[in-house]
Amino acid sequence: MGAGERCHSRGGDFADRKGWYWDSEVWASKCLKTHSPCLPDGPFCFQSLDFSVDEKVNLLELTWALENELTMVSGATQQATLACYRQELSFCQEQMARERDKARQDLEKAEQRNLEFVKKTDEPHSALEQLTEEVRFRQLISAYKKKTSETSANSNTETALGPLDVASSTLYRVPNDSFNRMK
Repeated sequence: MGAGERCHSRGGDFADRKGWYWDSEVWASKCLKTHSPCLPDGPFCFQSLDFSVDEKVNLLELTWALENELTMVSGATQQATLACYRQELSFCQEQMARERDKARQDLEKAEQRNLEFVKKTDEPHSALEQLTEEVRFRQLISAYKKKTSETSANSNTETALGPLDVASSTLYRVPNDSFNRMK
């Protein structure tokens, strides 16, 4: 197993990184615990590249710094170490690109499902609103017809009772002597 493979297998996939930055504390806890042939300087390798050990490190800047360092280094062990770093950074960049692309695809799928859901719920909702309006309209028509029939029944009753009342009151007022004369 070469130096690059050891570093990669020790480092895993660095699942704790955030965005395009690499948290040096996470890297130190996962890959830099021991002085291995892959990492001879331990966590202080960042300082030799002019990066702070306590801050997040931009992967693009770190790759650029490692490329510059690789061109200036003459020792085989140091070149293997820098090659290990470069390989790990390339792997992380590729993985981030895959994750970003997958997240975009998932977002597009979620938006598409959302649109389909809105369409499916909007059609029945509008049909329900239309049905509700029709029911309200029918109820208003029914109430209007009922009031109209009650009003016409009342007016017919008043019309029918009106002459009878007049006749009965006239009959009631007829004096007895007029009644006797008819006999």
